[in-house]
Amino acid sequence: MFKIGIKLSIAVAISTIVIIGIYGVNAIKEQNRILITVIERQANRLSETVKNSMRYEMLINQRDHVDRIVESIVKEPLIRDIRVFNKEGEIIYASQKSDIGRMVDKHGEQCYACHAADKPLERLSIKQRMRLFRIDPDSSRILGIINPVYNERSCWKSDCHAHSENQSVLGVLDVTISLADVDHEIIASEKRIIFFTVLAIIAVVIVIVLFVKRWVHDPVKELVTATDEVALGNFTYRIEKISKDELGVLQQAFNSMTKWLSEARLQLFQSDKMNSVSRLAAGVAHEINNPLTIIMTNTSSLLNQISNGQTRKDLQNILKETERARKIVRGLLNFARESTPQKRSVDVKQIVARSIEGIGKKWHPGQIDIKLCIPNDIPQIWVDPGQFEQGFRNLIENAMDAIARGPGNIQISVKKHHLHPFGIVPIKVASCFRGHDLFQSNKLIKGQAVICMEAICGNYRGQLYLDPVYGGEESYYSFDCPEDKPVQLWCPTCGVEQTIQGKNCPHCGAAIYQFNTQASGVIEGCTRLSCGWQRWPQVDDQGKQEYLEISVQDSGCGIAEEDLARVFDPFYTTKGNQGTGLGLSVTWGIVAAHDGTLHVHSEPGSGTVFTMRFPMIALNAPASLSNI
Repeated sequence: MFKIGIKLSIAVAISTIVIIGIYGVNAIKEQNRILITVIERQANRLSETVKNSMRYEMLINQRDHVDRIVESIVKEPLIRDIRVFNKEGEIIYASQKSDIGRMVDKHGEQCYACHAADKPLERLSIKQRMRLFRIDPDSSRILGIINPVYNERSCWKSDCHAHSENQSVLGVLDVTISLADVDHEIIASEKRIIFFTVLAIIAVVIVIVLFVKRWVHDPVKELVTATDEVALGNFTYRIEKISKDELGVLQQAFNSMTKWLSEARLQLFQSDKMNSVSRLAAGVAHEINNPLTIIMTNTSSLLNQISNGQTRKDLQNILKETERARKIVRGLLNFARESTPQKRSVDVKQIVARSIEGIGKKWHPGQIDIKLCIPNDIPQIWVDPGQFEQGFRNLIENAMDAIARGPGNIQISVKKHHLHPFGIVPIKVASCFRGHDLFQSNKLIKGQAVICMEAICGNYRGQLYLDPVYGGEESYYSFDCPEDKPVQLWCPTCGVEQTIQGKNCPHCGAAIYQFNTQASGVIEGCTRLSCGWQRWPQVDDQGKQEYLEISVQDSGCGIAEEDLARVFDPFYTTKGNQGTGLGLSVTWGIVAAHDGTLHVHSEPGSGTVFTMRFPMIALNAPASLSNI
């Protein structure tokens, strides 16, 4: 079975051979026609010259002079024979003396043009005077031209002639020219044309085959190889050489497809892993909670029997640590139980009220004052009430832990904003121009994987970690590079340059970088980190959007600057044995699952503010369910 490149090469080669071959044949025919036309014109001039040179001698009947003229003219290499016929068809002058006095056949080739009709023709066109013939099949061609000698006044009044005034044609001059040299030149010309035609066919076919191989065969072969690799389960295979045509678009689409397949497989693997962890956690909870309950029950019973002493203190510590163990198990279960939100229409006020109520005895009204700022015009939202309440409760518990035992206040605010997406919209997909993923999961900013690119600044080289929020301000370098200096950026996987030549930042004039977000278009940014300019046309074109903002502000101790960047990392806590480090990471996942963002602002000693922002378009119920 022929491959597509071979089929295309054969089809183009055959078409080329036919077209150039037809052109070559027509060129040979046209060249022969032009050459014969030129020879015929020259032969006609020669015939006229011969007739005019003999005119005077024939008028005065100087036969010996005519013979000498004929003999001198026939010495020319191309002229084969000269004959003059009178009106009866008798040869009266000839270069071959043996022909003089002979009668010519009026049906021969030299007389046929005039005597083909019943009555001899008196006037002939130049074309009709010409004839081409061969003496034998192997001889060269001969061109013959007849030139009638017409009766003139000087002829019928001449003393030496007995021609009547009514006679039109007195005789015929017949000149034959050998075309041996012409035929030789035609054959040589045909050979040259055939040679160059064949050479042109070979050259064109070779060029076509090379380009078909480069532009069609190699890309298709690479696609077939990539498909085979994916069929074998290698979802990390990428086509490196991307052509700049439709096949290149197909290759890019294939790379994007394998990237998404790889991510889907990882997500499936992660989902299976989380399901396994969830089953394990459920088993652990079932197996551990029962003995923990027995320990807590018996410990509480013993505490009731012992009023004081070291034994009571030990029992209190046992009870405290048992409660902590149960809290760790609950946190692990919550973290492993992340799933697709089961959304329905709910009231924000009800979620806030249930969250505060669910905290129970942790809230001591005399010590912690909770203030609600929720306008009456806040519409119902389309969320998973269980997940939303869990995430919200985590924020309130975190605020209470920050206040600790001292008096303080927590303010919960809900409001609507019309905000520009800059600084709010999360970037969920980032890839280089060849489709390689730029996210690096082992580096986090606010609990989310960063966008990583290789960077060069002067003699130093390292990585640039971009904030995964459009317009985010938490980007940083992995090496010592001044933020006011522009850098060059590359994809860390394939090395393709992400810095765009010829385009500059509209704010500071430095070069800009680009990366792809697949369906959401391209994001551009300034290579000078201190500038902070970014542009996401597909998002910017939507203009300001309506957001629902929910904030939880406390007057607690605040968060240290070195801890602020890691507060959303799983299992990271500043509470020592009092916390599991899972609450905020669970909340982050819940907010992200509802297409929102979670931000934190804190200063040591001045409290902390956690702000959740959700696009209202993501919180609106589907039209088909709005009336349910």
